[in-house]
Amino acid sequence: MRITRSCVVLTLALVAPVGTTHVAWAAPTAAASAAGARAPAAAVRTAATPDVALDEVAVPLRDAPAPADAPVLAEGRDPDALPLPPGATRLEGPVVESDDTVQTVGITWAEGTGDGALDAQVRYLSDGTWSPWLALETDAGGPDPGTPDAARQRRDGTSSLWVGDADGVQVAFTVAPGAEAPQDVEVALLSTEITGAAVAPAGGAGAVRGAAVPAPAAAVTATAASAPGVVTRAQWGARAPSCTPDTASTLVGAVVHHTAGPDYASPAEAMAQLRNDQRYHMDSRGWCDLGYNIVVDKWGTLYEGRVGSLTSPVVGVHAGGFNTGTLGVSVLGTYTDVGFTPATTDAIARIVAWRLAAYGRSPGGEVVIHTNGGENSRYGPNSTVRLPVVFAHRDVAYTTCPGNAGYAAMGAIRARAQQIVDGYGTSRLGGTLVRASGAPDVYLTTATTKHRLTDATMLDALRPLGAITVVQQVQVDQLGDGVPVGRFLRDRDGVVALVERGRLHRVDSCAELEAWGRSCGDYGAMAVPDPVMSLLQPGPDLTTAYVTPQWQYFLVHQGRRHEITDAEALAAWPVQSNGPAVELDASVGLHLPYGAPVVRTGVVVQDRASGDAVLLDRPAGLRLSASLVSASRITDRLPLRPLDPGSMAALVTPRGVLDGALRTSDGGRVALTAGGAVRLTSSQVPGDPGVPVEDAVVSALSPAAPASTLFARTGADPTLFLIDGSVRREVLTMDAANALTGGRGVVAAFVSAAGLGQLATGPAALGPGRLVKAPDAVTVYLVDGLDRLVPLPSFDQALAAGVPTSWSEAPAATVAAYRRAPQPLGMLWRCGGTDHLAREGRLHPLPSGVLPASGAPAQALHDLTCAAAPRAAATWQAPVFARTADDPTLYLLTDAVRRPVPTMDTVTALLGGRPLGVATVPAAALAAVPTGPTVLPPGRLVKTPDRPDVLLVDGLGRSVFLPSFAVAEALGVPTTFTEVPTAWTTAYPRAANPLSQLLRCGGTSLVGVGGVLRPLPAGTVAADGTPATTVDTVTCGALRQGTPLTGPVFVRSAGDPTLYLLEGGTRRPVTTMDAAYRAAAGGALVVAVVPQPALDRLPTGAPLR
Repeated sequence: MRITRSCVVLTLALVAPVGTTHVAWAAPTAAASAAGARAPAAAVRTAATPDVALDEVAVPLRDAPAPADAPVLAEGRDPDALPLPPGATRLEGPVVESDDTVQTVGITWAEGTGDGALDAQVRYLSDGTWSPWLALETDAGGPDPGTPDAARQRRDGTSSLWVGDADGVQVAFTVAPGAEAPQDVEVALLSTEITGAAVAPAGGAGAVRGAAVPAPAAAVTATAASAPGVVTRAQWGARAPSCTPDTASTLVGAVVHHTAGPDYASPAEAMAQLRNDQRYHMDSRGWCDLGYNIVVDKWGTLYEGRVGSLTSPVVGVHAGGFNTGTLGVSVLGTYTDVGFTPATTDAIARIVAWRLAAYGRSPGGEVVIHTNGGENSRYGPNSTVRLPVVFAHRDVAYTTCPGNAGYAAMGAIRARAQQIVDGYGTSRLGGTLVRASGAPDVYLTTATTKHRLTDATMLDALRPLGAITVVQQVQVDQLGDGVPVGRFLRDRDGVVALVERGRLHRVDSCAELEAWGRSCGDYGAMAVPDPVMSLLQPGPDLTTAYVTPQWQYFLVHQGRRHEITDAEALAAWPVQSNGPAVELDASVGLHLPYGAPVVRTGVVVQDRASGDAVLLDRPAGLRLSASLVSASRITDRLPLRPLDPGSMAALVTPRGVLDGALRTSDGGRVALTAGGAVRLTSSQVPGDPGVPVEDAVVSALSPAAPASTLFARTGADPTLFLIDGSVRREVLTMDAANALTGGRGVVAAFVSAAGLGQLATGPAALGPGRLVKAPDAVTVYLVDGLDRLVPLPSFDQALAAGVPTSWSEAPAATVAAYRRAPQPLGMLWRCGGTDHLAREGRLHPLPSGVLPASGAPAQALHDLTCAAAPRAAATWQAPVFARTADDPTLYLLTDAVRRPVPTMDTVTALLGGRPLGVATVPAAALAAVPTGPTVLPPGRLVKTPDRPDVLLVDGLGRSVFLPSFAVAEALGVPTTFTEVPTAWTTAYPRAANPLSQLLRCGGTSLVGVGGVLRPLPAGTVAADGTPATTVDTVTCGALRQGTPLTGPVFVRSAGDPTLYLLEGGTRRPVTTMDAAYRAAAGGALVVAVVPQPALDRLPTGAPLR
């Protein structure tokens, strides 16, 4: 069975990690050539990093006989481990062929299937020849439990194997008796284009890093080891990690590996291996990134592996159970029989020395590691193991890695690494930051010197150097005392830098250092080794200005920090920064005392801690309490600049306290309020003379004109007072305060306690338009203005006017201080000369003339009381009725009189469909209104006992003779009539003409047809309405209205059958009924009976034929 492979391509993004330095390739050393390493072919890096192709092919397994030759141990079980027992089962997959080159092979299977009692093998076909079966490591390099790699791992599997150039592969497993075979097996086939880079020698950083501080002659090291050159991830074409790997607190050791597989011919092939391995680890296994921290090739070139591994103890995936706190260094190739080249051995030693020295580890020493075990590990969970600081993979796992010949080089690697570390001069106490057991002092240590940390915040800044190591006191005492560590470090090159949040900010000069309160002489004897300094990331160069994450700006000068309020203040300051402000943590300045802050006039500076402030109208400003700043909102007009308490203490001593009004140069006074500033008249709180301030500040406050209603309070006491002339009246609630302004907004001036105290004390001010009562009292009052209470007879009156029906209790003395209105509250209010009907929660303005000039029965209420009630927008157009609470008699209020309304039918007729408005008023108020005639129902028929005539009531003061009930029926007037006293009709004089079927209502002509009034087409009657009867709109409103008439209208009189067509204000005689029907065009014939005199007044037009 054969499987043909297709290719899947992944495009890599080339993003260089921050802080890495590109290095270039070196030609193989003489030592490497002598050891048999092939020289790298000249390689030129292409503009784009090659893609990596990954194909994951499912391979079914089947029983197979054991091969004739035992598998070659490319990367498999430890030869010292027990062999698989007899009777093991061999499973093989089919040959997987590929039309494309296969460079790297790996085997994966479903997570959780299979167990440790199995061997995985692979062989590959190249140029028609099969390789031997090669044993692969099975998860000896799995992730440590609890890490992001462990959480993301998607499949179990083997290590990857570089095969170089193959076009076919086959996989097999040997499974011990009773063991589970792996399920869902896939072979991962990877390849990438072979390209390389023109390179320069790998070596030290060698960068010039700023102004050096001269060191004493005794402090100069004879030979200074430099950082090893490393090919960055960007240079070899690494992908960005798929997740963020864990970081340990420190490095305790290093683990040496080899990748196994055939030889490689060039650095380009070495980089291809890295790209392939990274994709296999990330996509086939599911890890965050390449498992190794560092990779080395046979020419001694170092490659940055897992992201961040050059500067942090990043947890890799290379030695299950021993990944955390170790540096995984893997050598490309197989070293079973042939050992590492001298260049490779030296490169391993150099990177191990560089990384371990940074954490105070001695490569030649031992370390005790606690492990929770791992797959294929020699040690089970919760084991404590003593190991060399630099050990091989096979020391902790059942594997041959790094090959027998590679393992033989471990002693040389440790010795060389220790030699290099000794040259660095780093600590040998197992950590760079140490303290003695039982002692509080923490030291930064080198091989010979200890520097005590005097700044507690420096521990956090030095966090990248690892955890604090606790040692014996004698070990600390053996080190010489160096200069204490404040916030600055000096490296072996003489560069001094401020340390902050794990970053180094280079000092430009000794003068800059002196501005920060230190001198170059302080650090002349300090020389922090390069590996330690490498753990701290370079930040922006230091200047004499810095800004904190909390947006605090400081200028440092002569060992003091001066807080800056704003750029305008700094521009006027005599000392300027030597560069732009650098963002630094606030802790960097804690060692510096505060100097005078960089401020300017016209601003308010406020203590960040207490909230107290100073108004800087001149160098010696005015103190403001925190409560006054908050309540007055002075900073709405003047800039507010927060300062540290130390900066506030360094201000010029304020000349006084601002606790009330401000006085201008012309003697005027201005008060702060919650809404800005306001000018005070001479009569408003005259006892507060005001504190003199600069006019420019007053101008910036933009004070408003004096308030007609002024309230006052002090900055320390929130009690609010209404200023009523020379009297102060306490305001019990803000609702009352708002009511006292009539909706214009509360203006509460902040005045001095002395000035407020000079005012006489009056009764508390209640809220106009609000309900109050005294404790233990029954009567509820409406507060009217500033000094009167109106008894509330029932809550109906309050509801009608929109007065909130909840009341507040006021002290009995306060209620007693208000005078009482002579009458209880009614539903008719007079507000500023305008009468209003209180109805459904609003005050509705009444037309003039409805009530008498005196306003009765309306009650005159204070403007503030009226302002508190909701207002209707439109004037009330419907009739207004009134009654008292104790008498059901209803009166129509009209023409300054009250007219009794005898029936509800009359009310309905008067309304004509409009809303009903009935006001309940005090009896005395209603009695004060003259009585008018009884109201008859408009649009209804009446007669008196002494006469046979039936009359139509027209409006409120006229009657019209009804010539026949047919006319009433046509108009829709009910034909039943009411007999009324003769006296009542005297107020309704009779119209000159009798009623007709044509009516004129407010300029509209209508015809009564079938009991409905229908508007006539324009131009039908004469301009003055002839021959229609003009009636009151109230009368028309009592009758049913219909749709406009579109056909012709004919008229005749009651005594003459002659028919006329009304047209254009004329009457046209109708000669025949046929002519009339033709004019109606098939519609109904509308004939209106009108009085003969009205008909005679129309001019006669042409006959209708």
